[in-house]
Amino acid sequence: MQTDLVARENRGKIIGFTNFVGYIATAIAMLLGNWMYVSFAPQLPFFLLLVLSAPQFLILLLLVTEPKKREQ
Repeated sequence: MQTDLVARENRGKIIGFTNFVGYIATAIAMLLGNWMYVSFAPQLPFFLLLVLSAPQFLILLLLVTEPKKREQ
C-alpha cells in the first residue's frame, strides 16, 4: 500500500519512518506486556491481544481498498 500511494522519490523515507515507528511501538508493547504478565496475570497480555485484534480486523476488512490510481 505504501508504494502505491507515495511518489517514487519518497518511498525510502516513508518506509524507513514506518519501520522506525513500528520498532519503537514494538519495544513499548513488549515492555507493557512484560509488566502486565508479571504484575497481574500471565494470561492478560494474550487476552488483550485477542480483544484488540478484532477491531483491527474489522477496520481492515471495511475501510482498506485498492487505490484507483497507482503512483508511478
